[in-house]
Parts: sequence; structure tokens; C-alpha cells
Amino acid sequence: MPAPAGSKGPIQPSLFRRPDREIEIAKRLWQGDLTPREAEEELRHHPAALDTLSVETNMVCPLRCEYCYLNDRPATTSASLDQVAGLLRQAADAGVRRFAFVGKEPLADQRAISLLGLLDARNDRSRLQLGLVTNGIFAERHVDRLSELRLDYLDVSVDGLALQNDVYRGRGSFDKAREAIRLFCQLPNSALVVNSVLHRGNIGELHAFLDAMQDVGARHFSFAPVLDLTDSEAIAGMSLEPQKLFGPVWESLESYARTSRTCQIMLDLSLGWTALALQKGRIRLDTVARDARGVTYVKPQSGLPFFVKVQILPQDTWHWARLTHDGYYLGRLRSTATREY
Repeated sequence: MPAPAGSKGPIQPSLFRRPDREIEIAKRLWQGDLTPREAEEELRHHPAALDTLSVETNMVCPLRCEYCYLNDRPATTSASLDQVAGLLRQAADAGVRRFAFVGKEPLADQRAISLLGLLDARNDRSRLQLGLVTNGIFAERHVDRLSELRLDYLDVSVDGLALQNDVYRGRGSFDKAREAIRLFCQLPNSALVVNSVLHRGNIGELHAFLDAMQDVGARHFSFAPVLDLTDSEAIAGMSLEPQKLFGPVWESLESYARTSRTCQIMLDLSLGWTALALQKGRIRLDTVARDARGVTYVKPQSGLPFFVKVQILPQDTWHWARLTHDGYYLGRLRSTATREY
């Protein structure tokens, strides 16, 4: 999955196109007007402040998704809640504005809820963006507390209809995720996003899946091609071929957006997939924009609620860092998209 994990909420298109130096540097790099070394040098003179901190609060999850990027991490003792709270305060005081609670399953215990409460109570809350990514299994335990928090986005992960989802995520997990989506859609203070990976098994049911999720209230959807971050031959076999993603899958999502104007559909591409999209002419550099929250995206067709989130520079990841459950700060988040993480 693209890092950091989660949708970060719906795309919020800017009304005005402002000059963006990073996008301009990316254009020159992709067009061959800059070498990678020259681009890096220019970026070095354009310091990027840390913008987003992805937060792991535990290594607990009732699911055993084969393609989970945390499956190979050894279980170690979690840092104390006070220690993590202190680190989050330091990050917020230093200017970090987006806190994404992503793992392993934030609602498996009370830690994420407690930490979100601390951030939500800050005097500078209006400049912060707080979000959570969950599989929905424990939704009923926390829905009352979540209703008191002002979350800017709340992702529920579900990877297709029951037959496909439950094969990889566990029996009954689809029904629990669907119920979580229904509950969370009723919360007054958060934008619910259904977050899904794309693989060979679930791409044939995208319209039926979107219909089923809209039936319980969902209106925002984020899809990302599954990445092979493990040594599993099974996961390698799930990965999509470029002709599938940029052909039938792209067309299917776009056609759904054309017929259902009540929803927003996002296709979330990592740097490698962005490169392929550029090579195949699916996106153009001169159409890349940055939304109100700092996300780079392309809108392939004007008037359609279909957006493609793109990573146009490896440097994008310098804006992001991760705080692991055992209290380690990973300042180069690019490393989390490798088997060595």
C-alpha cells in the first residue's frame, strides 16, 4: 500500500491553482530536464517540513491478512501510553499537522482512543487533522467514544464482498466491517472512507461492492493496488498487471463515478504505479494538483467524482514519518514500503 496507510480523507480540490515548487521540480525530473541528483539538490534547498505522522499504537489484530505490511514484524512490548503521548505532543508542538492512527488495529484496545482524545483537546486543534484506519471488528466497543471526537476522517478497511474479503481477511470480517461502516456513517464529526486494496480476486465485483457499501451509507471510497511486501508467492500472484489496473479497473471505477454522482472515488497510486500511469498516458504531469490538505492528485475527467492520488517524487515521503508501537521514530517512511521494514 502507499505509505502512509489510509486515505487521509476525501480529496478537497483547491479552488485556485497556486505555484507549487515540488510539482515543478517533479515535472522537470520526469521530463528529463533534471537528473535525479540535480532534482535532489534542488529539493534540498527547498526544505520540506514534517507534515504527517503515522502512528502505530499496538501490534494486536484479530485478522491475519496475508498482504498486511505488518505481518512480518516481531511482536515486541509496546511503549507506555505516557511515552507515546509525550512524543505526540512534541510532534504537534513542532508543527506536525496530520496524525494518522494506522495500526496494527487501533481499536483492539483503548490506546488510540486515549491518544486521539489528547490531540483533540489541544488549543490548536483547528490546525490539526486527526484520522483513524480500522478493520471495524471492534466498532461497537468504541462508537460512543468516537462520536465525541472530532475526527477528520475515519477509514474502514474491507477488500471486496464477503466471498473475496473473507478469504483473505477472515470469516465474518465482511459483515463486521459493513456494520462498522453503517455505525460510523451516523457519527456527526467524521468523514467515513471505505478503504480497499485491489487484487486479481476482487476487481470483477467493483460495482457490486460500491453498491453494497452505499447501501449502508458510505459515500467516499479509496482503492489502492495491493503491493507485494512479503515473501509470499500467494501475494505475488494477487498483484495486478498494469494492463488490468490501467484498463478494466480504471474504466470500471470511472464508469461508476459517471453513473453515481453521490460518491467520491479515489484511486491511490504509489510512486511506482504513478510512474507507470505517466508512461501509459493515463495521467499527465501538467494536470497534477495539490488539494487543500496537501495531497497531490489528478482529476482525469472534469465533472466526475473520480480522483487519482499520485506520488510524483520519492521526496514526498520526506513529509511523512512513522511512530511505531514500541516508541521508535522512523523519519524516512520510504523504508516502510520494503520487506526490510
